[in-house]
Amino acid sequence: MAVADSEYQLGIKRGGGVVSTEHIRDYFGATSDVHANPNRDAYCAAFVNWCLKRVGYDGNNDAWSANLARWGKSTRGNKPAYGAVAVIRFPTGGHHVTFVNGKAPPAHGQPRIATLGGNQGTGHAVTYSSLPESWVVAYRFPSDYTESDDDYDLKLMEHGGPQMSEASTR
Repeated sequence: MAVADSEYQLGIKRGGGVVSTEHIRDYFGATSDVHANPNRDAYCAAFVNWCLKRVGYDGNNDAWSANLARWGKSTRGNKPAYGAVAVIRFPTGGHHVTFVNGKAPPAHGQPRIATLGGNQGTGHAVTYSSLPESWVVAYRFPSDYTESDDDYDLKLMEHGGPQMSEASTR
């Protein structure tokens, strides 16, 4: 999570200038889609793969978010855990992938998770966001990650970030 947060602190976003473009190009370098356009293409899965590699884990080398649902190993009971990769399927059908950062305040009686990921929000940035847990189809850890009970003790993030939508991840 520290690697992802450092990219957030840099303000990386699609169309954000030379520094952002180079960082997003580097994210795609962690996948087989090395010729992707960093100012046009969704980079959420590339960002996850890049972050995983930076901390010594193998990703799936794929820039398509839905394919991470079969990567690594499931969390216990497919429950949210800090730092886990969350694979999302929006009610409208699209997919996204991000990291679990904590719990977000519930909305309309629905439990929500707080996330940190790439290609999120109105600026298609590396940013914090939140979404209903029901949108997550898989929570995944690297296959060689050793889980602990603490991973599942999610902290409440008073402001879990703005509500995620499919439009904010395209």
